[in-house]
Amino acid sequence: ARKFPGLCINYCNDFYDKCSGAVWFLDSSLASTSIAGDKHRYALKDTLFGIGFCCDSETHSRFDYRFCKQVAIADDVYCYPDLLTSPLLLRNLTTIHQQHTSSTSGCLCLEPIRDNLANPLWARHAGDGSGRLFVAEQQGRVRIYNTKTKRWNKKCFLDYTNKTLVGRYAGDERGFLGMAFHRNYSRNGRFFVYYVTRRRADDELPPELQDLPFPFQTKVVISEGRVSRSNPNRADRKFEKVILEVIQPYDNHNGGELMFGLDGYLYAFIGDGGGAGDPMKAGQNKSLLHGKVLRLDVDSDLTKPYSIPSDNPFVGEVGSRPEIFAYGIRNIWRCGLDRGGKCCESKGQIVCGDVGQNAFEEIDVIKKGANYGWNAREGFECYDDELCGRIGREELPVHAYAHGIGQSVTGGVFYRGCENPALLGQYVYGDYVSGRLFSLTEAGGTWTNKDVTLCGPSLCQGQFVGHLNDYILSFGEDED
Repeated sequence: ARKFPGLCINYCNDFYDKCSGAVWFLDSSLASTSIAGDKHRYALKDTLFGIGFCCDSETHSRFDYRFCKQVAIADDVYCYPDLLTSPLLLRNLTTIHQQHTSSTSGCLCLEPIRDNLANPLWARHAGDGSGRLFVAEQQGRVRIYNTKTKRWNKKCFLDYTNKTLVGRYAGDERGFLGMAFHRNYSRNGRFFVYYVTRRRADDELPPELQDLPFPFQTKVVISEGRVSRSNPNRADRKFEKVILEVIQPYDNHNGGELMFGLDGYLYAFIGDGGGAGDPMKAGQNKSLLHGKVLRLDVDSDLTKPYSIPSDNPFVGEVGSRPEIFAYGIRNIWRCGLDRGGKCCESKGQIVCGDVGQNAFEEIDVIKKGANYGWNAREGFECYDDELCGRIGREELPVHAYAHGIGQSVTGGVFYRGCENPALLGQYVYGDYVSGRLFSLTEAGGTWTNKDVTLCGPSLCQGQFVGHLNDYILSFGEDED
């Protein structure tokens, strides 16, 4: 875990001017590259702020630049200390605006199954008829809950805590972020994971990133795993096949969704890499994988990490990565695949929540070759006036809401079960900050949004409750 938070740029410069001598004692790794000064080359001297390093102003300025280049972040919402007073982060944090009703019509009661998990970010079944729900924690553990026996397995299915990078501070967007079971998992035992780890010293920057002034200290890893041959409740600890790595400029906006479409291809949703306003200009740059939806063939040639589907929209386009299926994404956080039914033409569509910057959150239907507008547009509105309306055809959201309602969308799932007929066919999603639940329904190409209400305590009794615990991290889906 990093010992320094992401500092605001102005604060970083002031911090270094006053407290550079303390940096070596807080994190010697910064000093090892002379970022915080070299205790062997410079004589110690007393300063008004304790111990400092004696050097000329030009040298100090050079270290100041190098230090802040590594620890400062450009995101003025999430950098320290501004995040402590940011209205976008503080609004609604003390009061969760959950909707309750005493009516029995359409409201929901919830059944808690465990309350001591460490940030459960993902929950899905394997499609093998076993009734198992696989639940992934941000630190890298995947646990199994049996929906038939109502019991948790004692041992983890997978433990990637030694590979996964996640900090101790609240709101860290790194970690073990996603997982997807192969459609033939019951026969081949293949699954895929999406996590963030530290960039190794021998990880060379690809040419398209080499001239960019960003730290590039972490990377997204998408890899393949296999179930153990001797135990269906354990993964093979010795097997990991890396499919794709994407080096990240900042700690946030890592994306994290991973799923198989009904076409059999693996879809990966990569964030724009972080920093406020897309400083890398990744969303509209098709030579980068950041800010994109990728579509990969992991079946045609098992001797390679992946192949490119021949009908991907930018195959053969000069300067564009052939993996790209859609672009102009900021940081999609959770998607739902509509498995539909005999009644439904929407079968197979993927709907996602894309987290906004300063003003709007949006819900997008993912389409081949579509440009979702970031960083020219946020929601339906212009974000960058110089780009807005000048980036070609844009795919607008099917729904967007302002930050007076919520500040961080959590994409959801389509309900196609039988226990809650009032939700049938609806896309259920929420907001991480405000704690509100919503649903979207499509009819004739028009999407209608409404609140999902929780029943009051007079209706939710016994093992059922009518409230959520704080923030909506993610949505899960079992076999029912």
